[in-house]
Amino acid sequence: TGSRTRRGNDIFDTRLDTSDGLKYQVQNITLVAAGPFGNGSMATYGEFSNQSFALTFVSTLNESYTTIPIVIGDTLYTSDTGSTDAFEKQIKKALEGLPNGVIDEVAVGVNFGSAYSDYDAYAAQWQLNIKV
Repeated sequence: TGSRTRRGNDIFDTRLDTSDGLKYQVQNITLVAAGPFGNGSMATYGEFSNQSFALTFVSTLNESYTTIPIVIGDTLYTSDTGSTDAFEKQIKKALEGLPNGVIDEVAVGVNFGSAYSDYDAYAAQWQLNIKV
């Protein structure tokens, strides 16, 4: 209908002003290890090791699609690029495998490491950064 906002991946839907440059969405997701005090203080990589998480995509029609569980391996904290590449591919496959082709193609970047925080001057917080 004429009152609906044009969105989505329907080939008959187009932007109202096609002279505008196309911009893709980028989501930055950061998972932080809680540590024994819940604030990241004294956290360890073990809190991530062999744990899993899932990502939920909500379409413009308010339909929710959740990925299969994505397992964080036990060697992601090392400088082993093979482990990082495999983890990125696992996230990419999970997102592109959502039903109805809601995500047809996605680029994934992963950065894992530790950073000092305001909460703990003596130990670093472990963070997993995912860019989708």
